[in-house]
Amino acid sequence: MPEPLSSPAPAMRRASQARARDKQEKLLGAALTLVAERGFEDVKMSDITARADCAVGTAYYLFGNKEGLFRALKERFTEEMNAKIDALGERTELARAPLAEVMGEIVRAILADLRANEGLLRAALARSANAPDEWLSFRDLVQRLQHRLTGELGPRLKEIAHPDPRLALGFALQLIFSTAANTLLNDPGPLHLRDDALERELTRMACAYLGL
Repeated sequence: MPEPLSSPAPAMRRASQARARDKQEKLLGAALTLVAERGFEDVKMSDITARADCAVGTAYYLFGNKEGLFRALKERFTEEMNAKIDALGERTELARAPLAEVMGEIVRAILADLRANEGLLRAALARSANAPDEWLSFRDLVQRLQHRLTGELGPRLKEIAHPDPRLALGFALQLIFSTAANTLLNDPGPLHLRDDALERELTRMACAYLGL
């Protein structure tokens, strides 16, 4: 008796799911770029779908509306940042490199993530004035990163010239995040988010405070 042919349905479902994921990533990438260029409020779903070369109906099917797409952007950012935080234990330079170099790398990584997601983060910060929950997931990320970095750098605390090295390290990270967030949202100058000097001066500020 011949064996029954296997159903093509699972393979078709996998292919359909892969296409949907590809379209979703294209739409999220287009949204991230447009929000950085124009601001969240000035971007329409039709702008996003045109940039992503997708049908408008596809965007509404995948995300519901622009708010749903914004939530998806936040969720993707949170997942990516949590993965980076989880991988900190694999960063051998945290234990070996001079602490001043480590602080420089921390500043560099923070600014790189802010620059890559500036439209999303600026929108979330601005919206948090009327809806504080908009910023909660980002605040939790910052606190988790501060806690993890302080733990990973714990063996290096003796290198910090401060009567309370653990407090000093946490506050140095707070200074970095606060200055970067203010630059992102308000852009007061003289240094701006994409200025090379911002990385240098934030590192210098943190290292001077820590006595490195």
